[in-house]
Amino acid sequence: MTESLFFLFKFLLTNIIFALLLCSSLMRLNKGQGHPTTELFLVSLGLAPALVTLLLYYTYLILPPLSNLFNFLIVTAAYAALLWLGRAELRSIFIEFIDSFRGGWKKIFGNLSSSPGSHPLAFFFKKIEVLLYISLLLVMMIYFILSFIHILQLPVDGNDVLQYAAQGKALFKTKHIEFRGLLLDPETGFYKPSFHAPGFSLFLTWERILNSLFSIESDLLFRSFAFYFGLLILAGQYYYLRSKGKWLALLGTLGLLSSVSFFNAFIHIHIDTYRIFFLLASWIYLARAIEKRDRLSFFLLGSSSGFAAFAHTLGALLAAITLLIFFVFLKGSLLYKVRIASLVSLLALATGGIHYVLDIFWGNGWIFNIHL
Repeated sequence: MTESLFFLFKFLLTNIIFALLLCSSLMRLNKGQGHPTTELFLVSLGLAPALVTLLLYYTYLILPPLSNLFNFLIVTAAYAALLWLGRAELRSIFIEFIDSFRGGWKKIFGNLSSSPGSHPLAFFFKKIEVLLYISLLLVMMIYFILSFIHILQLPVDGNDVLQYAAQGKALFKTKHIEFRGLLLDPETGFYKPSFHAPGFSLFLTWERILNSLFSIESDLLFRSFAFYFGLLILAGQYYYLRSKGKWLALLGTLGLLSSVSFFNAFIHIHIDTYRIFFLLASWIYLARAIEKRDRLSFFLLGSSSGFAAFAHTLGALLAAITLLIFFVFLKGSLLYKVRIASLVSLLALATGGIHYVLDIFWGNGWIFNIHL
């Protein structure tokens, strides 16, 4: 198997197949909750690879060092359980996506092939509008493909990403989570202050586990995550703006992509798009949870807040603020607010925030003292 084909396998397994299985389980929770399937699939595309790193984290934290095959089987067993939970929803997900795809194509070709009727000038401008919209979408798709190829060819360098990559390689070797003020690898001489949870680093650990099973050396999957999560941010913005108008969605997406800061994060290997994705998801579901007060919104608020913390210490601080806002603005009796906010906070701890609690006792102490 060539490196390119192996990368495609790793990408599809980690990001797409696992996302479908997670989405099917979320759909089961969605009974009577009213969350659109497309929205749940979009958030699953981000949650699924992050869940892989969380499973590795708990495996390395709780169990003694085990074989790469065993660690791989733990992750796949968890997703097999999700498949079993959501097995009845998988078919409906595929049917809904196929129907949406067909409906979109019929609408496009219907506008292009319809007769001018009694308003030929309006018909002409309608055709021009459709063709312009399709042309801009195609240009964006071509740009995304070229950017994806570009980022896969970049070296893993730069201060932050190089440290995350080195930590990921060290975790692959030790298969153990340590809480120390300074991470040190005597074999290579690598060291770094241990400020952040290892969520992003464990992406490379996961890739090296897959590499070991097929005896192939590659880090293309790790390189792709900055672009991948940046694309999810753009897709999420397009999805939410699309309800207000297709041109607003397209131009809004182009506007975000054309900003210098986001553009640089999008085409370079970095953690920023990964951590920003979960911050945005936590704020979206903060609003949903306050408005709808349904169990799936509570679940997605807690899990996205936890993964925001698992990505970065700043994410941990913002997650704490998000949960405080949730408690203040959630409607209901004080007992209800305490009960729901406590459950959501426990979920945030379970999905990554726990690292900082453990770090207080066994690592850096109160982590925010270092930064603030």
